[in-house]
Amino acid sequence: VEIQLRACTLNFRDVFIALDRLTGQGLGYDCAGVATRVGSSCDRKSIKLGNRVCGGSVGCMRTYPRLHLSTLAKVPEALSLEAAASFITPGMTPYHSLIKIMQL
Repeated sequence: VEIQLRACTLNFRDVFIALDRLTGQGLGYDCAGVATRVGSSCDRKSIKLGNRVCGGSVGCMRTYPRLHLSTLAKVPEALSLEAAASFITPGMTPYHSLIKIMQL
């Protein structure tokens, strides 16, 4: 899914890449925007053109990032795109720690 980027976070990984202290595949990971292109694997119930979405993808700090459907979620109208982009990494960190590592 290609989105028109409206909000993107800046975190320690991006700063380290910019300072040349970490090699990376591009700036950005957490982003939100509006779906502008949808691939053929997106069925009728998933993301459609014009949907407000948020997701994570390395190197998404660009005007039109492309993200895999499995990394995206629809953003409700009541939530700003800035807020939607800001909770991805902080939300996934405890999930990964508790579920994947500690297997709770």
